[in-house]
Amino acid sequence: MSSCLVDRCKPLAALAAVLLAACGGETGSEDAVTDTTDAPTDVATDDSDAAETSCASDDDCDDGIFCNGEEICGSSGVCEAGTSRDCDDDDPCTMDACDESEASCGNLPLDEDGDGYVAAEGPAGESCGGNDCDDLASDVHPDADPECDGVDHDCSGAADGDEDGDGHLSLAVCAGTGDDCDDHNEDAHPGVTPGCESFDADCDGDIDDDEDGDGHESVACLGDDCDDANGSVHPGATETCDAVDQNCDGSVLDASGADDDSDTVLDISCGGTDCNDLNQYVHPGALEDACDSVDNDCDGDEVDGVADDDDDDYLDILCPSGTDCDDTHAFRYPGAVEACDGYDDDCDGSWADGGADDDSDTVLDSACGGTDCDDADPATHAGAADGDCDLVDRDCNGSTDEFIDDDGDGWIDIACAGVITDFGTYAGLGDCMDWNAGVSPGATEICDTMDQDCDGS
Repeated sequence: MSSCLVDRCKPLAALAAVLLAACGGETGSEDAVTDTTDAPTDVATDDSDAAETSCASDDDCDDGIFCNGEEICGSSGVCEAGTSRDCDDDDPCTMDACDESEASCGNLPLDEDGDGYVAAEGPAGESCGGNDCDDLASDVHPDADPECDGVDHDCSGAADGDEDGDGHLSLAVCAGTGDDCDDHNEDAHPGVTPGCESFDADCDGDIDDDEDGDGHESVACLGDDCDDANGSVHPGATETCDAVDQNCDGSVLDASGADDDSDTVLDISCGGTDCNDLNQYVHPGALEDACDSVDNDCDGDEVDGVADDDDDDYLDILCPSGTDCDDTHAFRYPGAVEACDGYDDDCDGSWADGGADDDSDTVLDSACGGTDCDDADPATHAGAADGDCDLVDRDCNGSTDEFIDDDGDGWIDIACAGVITDFGTYAGLGDCMDWNAGVSPGATEICDTMDQDCDGS
């Protein structure tokens, strides 16, 4: 018998024997193989002696073995081996083997894993009519026990322990490893974003449209529970003195002691911000408009607002007992340091103290940003009269004296002639026209109507 025949028939015959033995005692499967024939027999089919046997006819060469084919007597009078029987019926849903005991081919229903259940599909996905969903695993068939390992052992169409196929093992069936609270609903498992379902979609133990389990659906689900994460908050709950609307009526002020002065601001003792729940005019946001030394707006300062706008702790002078002469600047109040700025910083009625007007000419010193160029001389400041022929810039305009030599011709103005004696050789003479540099004593007289040399002619 050829090696091809031996290699092929041995595993098939063995499979057939297992199948037939299993089917004889198996129950609960409509597609179990029926024991209608003996299993094909794997018989030794060695034809090695045939080639050495002399013969006169084919009968002389017959070795009595069916599966290795029909031997013939060759033309040289020597027996020739036959060709192994081809039992392939071209059906991918059968297991093919030569049955030596029956001298015929056996083609049994496909059951490669030998679990007694015919395969549902062939090697290439062909429909074989069986119900074994995995014909390569003997622990997978319709009557196998579930094992909570994510494999569909019982061929139910879903992995064992995950009947709904949502990727989560059943909490009830797979103790210790499962987390799916409803293994018959693929929309219910941990990780689901809760919506308004009437079941526990995220497996947190609460119905999704009533997460806090207080019997009231969330307002997000068109219910009346204003806080579905707090079981003590729902319509009909007892309102307590805190900042929570327990009864979902839209107000936190309807509890006893929450707003005794009815100023719509929760009392500070209830977690609110009303620092005086006996006075409706005292609460955050109230006007601090009275000189009453009361903290009307609950900011911790009793003299803010009109009473002390600059928060320097001195009441405004508009208040009966106020002494702050400037309630818009925190650094101006009685006793403040007088700055060289032209303002009455210490509220003593004068801005000129503190080096701002040392010469008391009522003009702010230039060092303080004023226009008094000499704060030691009350006669010198912006707007002072200039022209007393003393070489001093009295009006602080940058010029020493308008009447000395305005035209810059080197001759003293006639108004100062004889008064100034240290102005060179011309101190005793006077410039008769100090606005024209071409006119002065000693100038050349020309033929016109002007007295160029100031000689009176």
